This record gives sequence, structure tokens and C-alpha cells, in this order.
Amino acid sequence: MGTLPWVFDMPYMIEIFTRILVAYRTKKRNLGWLEWQDIRHIVFPMDMDYMDHMNNARYNRKFEYARTVYWIDSGLYEAFQKLKVTGGFKSIVARFRREVRPGVKFKIRTRLTGWDERSMYMEHHMVTEHAGKKFVNSYAISKYTMRRSCSVKPVEVIRVMYPEQFAGDNSLPDVRLPEMVREFAAFEEASSNHLLKEAKTSN
Repeated sequence: MGTLPWVFDMPYMIEIFTRILVAYRTKKRNLGWLEWQDIRHIVFPMDMDYMDHMNNARYNRKFEYARTVYWIDSGLYEAFQKLKVTGGFKSIVARFRREVRPGVKFKIRTRLTGWDERSMYMEHHMVTEHAGKKFVNSYAISKYTMRRSCSVKPVEVIRVMYPEQFAGDNSLPDVRLPEMVREFAAFEEASSNHLLKEAKTSN
């Protein structure tokens, strides 16, 4: 039963694996330092709900695909493999600003927006265009966190991703997390503390 969902979502799986294959065959990094990547999509019938617009859960699915492509094309996944990074996506928060109707074309803009001692943060913009005007229909922040047992720091990953730019003693620029990302990180910490406290009192 574990592989059964793949059968019902073959277009997504084919797209993902094709992208991975192309990336490994070309070995070409297409993204520069903290550069945005644009991935174009269209709203398919399978993305809809009974309200005749994209289902809320599908937004996260689109962001997941864009994040996977960014990992490959930016060299982030290759750096993780080289450094034997262990961790996982800890959370994602999305804001829905305007509905997206069936057949509408859109693009998802993704970039690494910063890091702290253990985590790396990414931004995602779902953008539509009408009559020459662009609008961000949905916005999301995702967070990847290294395991506590992992000795690799995010700054080490960045150095591997951009070896020519930050070789030797060249210091990384001071990348300050945007205010909304800092507040997201603070919410994460507050939420963890609250749940730990709640668990102790319930026991």
C-alpha cells in the first residue's frame, strides 16, 4: 500500500524525477547567491475543490515541488549529500491572499532567504498576472532544521554551495533574516515551549 499513492499521482512523480535526472546529467548550477527561481505552473482540474478554486492543501503541494526543484538547481541538495547533513523540514506556514481559479497560469518564486544556527529558511511566492499586473496570491515560509546530532552548520552548507565565492577565509555576508521570517522563527520556538509545558502538566 505504501506505493499506491504514486499510481494516482503519476504526473507529479514523473515531473519530479525528470527534473532530478536532468539536473544530475547536466551538473549545471543555474542560480546565483540568494537568487530567486521561477517555476511555471497551471491550475489543473485535480487541484480544485467544491468551491471551484484551488484547494488549500494543493498550495503546499506546489510549494513542495518548487522547493525540491530549487534544492536541485541551486546545489543545496548536492551540498547536503557532500556534508552528510541529516535533518528534515520542520514546518511551513502559508498565507492565502486571493483564490486561484481553474486553468489559471501562475509561477512560484522560491529562494533561500537566510539561516540561523541550525535552520535554513526559504520563501515562496505564488504569482499570477492579469492585464500586465502581477499579484502574489499566496506566500509561504518553510524551514529546514538540522538534527541535534548533526555537527554541520548552515554556514558550512553555504560555503559548499558557493565554493568560488566563499573559498578560503572569505567571510559570508551578514544576511539578516527578514522581520516576518524572524517572527516565524519566534513563533516556532514559542509553540515548542508551549507544547513541552503542556505535555508535562498533562502527565
